[in-house]
Order: sequence, then C-alpha cells, then structure tokens
Amino acid sequence: MRSSRQLAAGSFNIASSLRSQISEGLKRCSMSRYEVAARMSELVGVEITKSQLDSWTAESKDQHRFPAEYLPAFVAT
Repeated sequence: MRSSRQLAAGSFNIASSLRSQISEGLKRCSMSRYEVAARMSELVGVEITKSQLDSWTAESKDQHRFPAEYLPAFVAT
C-alpha cells in the first residue's frame, strides 16, 4: 500500500475529465441523447432522462455527478 504522502492532493479528482469523456462519447454516438437515455434506462432498470445526461455533462452543473453504476450501460450504448 502506498503512503498518502506520495500522492498529490486532488490527483484523484477525475470529475472534469469524466464529464468531458461522457460528453465526447455522446457527440460521437449515432443515437440522440433521448435514445441513449432510453437505452441506458432499459439496461439498468432505472429511468434515466435526457435532462440527466445534460446535467451530467454540463460544465456549469458541477454538483450533478454521473453515477458510476451507470457507466457499463453508457459504454454498452
């Protein structure tokens, strides 16, 4: 196990990078955000809306975080 002194403060803060990667994935996807949300909803069994996708990717909505448990459904979509 590494000592916490070897790790820089904030080095595990991936929020901005994750937000950017999800946004880029949505831009490259052939489906609309509505379709992505619907497909993810099917895969996880929980309603996910386009508005949620928008909030998870908006720089101005830094309090809205993409749930890690939805990541496999996003990748599969």
